Amino acid sequence: LVVDHKSFIGAWTLLYSVCHQQFMAELISHELTWTEIGYCCLYMLGYDIQGIIELLNTKNAYNINSSIRKKLGIQDIKTTLQEYLHSLPQ
Repeated sequence: LVVDHKSFIGAWTLLYSVCHQQFMAELISHELTWTEIGYCCLYMLGYDIQGIIELLNTKNAYNINSSIRKKLGIQDIKTTLQEYLHSLPQ
């Protein structure tokens, strides 16, 4: 479905950033990479980790998810990344 992952993620990141500047500023302030920010945008669009894996046909999603959690300081394993991201200002 998605041939060029970087372009796909980049496009969604750009579109999401237009309407959610505060959210993007929060992610940038935690020094997330653009790829990590793109994954966060996919989470905000309703994808979960399994959905992202299927959409992008990648096995790297778990590593990226772990990196995002670490940079955002999410230590409670009961808190999903999607829940945490939805709690951030939009």
